[in-house]
Amino acid sequence: MREIAREFSCSKTHIRNQLLKYNIPIRELFKCPKDDSRTYGKRKVSGKTVDHKREQRTIATIKQMYSEGLSTNAIARFLNTMKIPTKQQGKGWHHHTITQILKREGDYIKRYSRERVGAAASG
Repeated sequence: MREIAREFSCSKTHIRNQLLKYNIPIRELFKCPKDDSRTYGKRKVSGKTVDHKREQRTIATIKQMYSEGLSTNAIARFLNTMKIPTKQQGKGWHHHTITQILKREGDYIKRYSRERVGAAASG
């Protein structure tokens, strides 16, 4: 749709609405299934979601490092340096992934706020 919209100099929404108006079938957007086996620390065995022991050990390490004061960036760098595999083999660890794991585990605390940083800079 993007290419069509660009060709006719209009929005993708307009193109979509016109296709629907004239009953021209359009492809549905891909929605990633909410599958627990895709969650870091889980896997599927015989159709059931169970803990992935090696990934659970990595999660425990992440939680310990975070509780000791390391930033999510530092933890991601450490895991990449140690070549700890991610759920998406071949992709490296990213601070956002660490944050999502900590949030899911209930251990994430926002440590730095922009207001506090801005107040320190002006004061």
